[in-house]
Amino acid sequence: MPLDATASPRDTWLEDTSILNDTARDRVRETIARISRDGKTPTRGRVVAGLSFGFWPTLFDKKYDALWVARLHRAFPAGSGSRSEVAAVMSKLVPFRNRLADHETIVRRPIAAHYEEMLTLAGLVDRDARAWIERISRAEQVLGERLQIS
Repeated sequence: MPLDATASPRDTWLEDTSILNDTARDRVRETIARISRDGKTPTRGRVVAGLSFGFWPTLFDKKYDALWVARLHRAFPAGSGSRSEVAAVMSKLVPFRNRLADHETIVRRPIAAHYEEMLTLAGLVDRDARAWIERISRAEQVLGERLQIS
């Protein structure tokens, strides 16, 4: 059954006390308040889109095993079905993403490894998505040129 992006967050897992802990629900409430202040109706879709990037990786912590078993595993149908598989990839990508978001230098970062981690995560969601990214991406070409310069 497809999820209704227009549903009220109250009618979804976003405000379910049996799924999210207090901290996560506070982040959801803050997002709902921000959407309301902007004069928009907080819908499931708007809240999901409005949550910070930092909200999502926490959902793969051990404390959310029940959420993984009940729902989240479906978002990664090409994976092994293990929450820890996704958590491991996310734990490597989040610090890299944060460095990018903060406009920090990434010159000495293992860019090729991070690119492979991104492909791995995309592949856990959809193998065709990974193949598409690989087909259109210039990352390997740019990385190859970077290595020739060094």
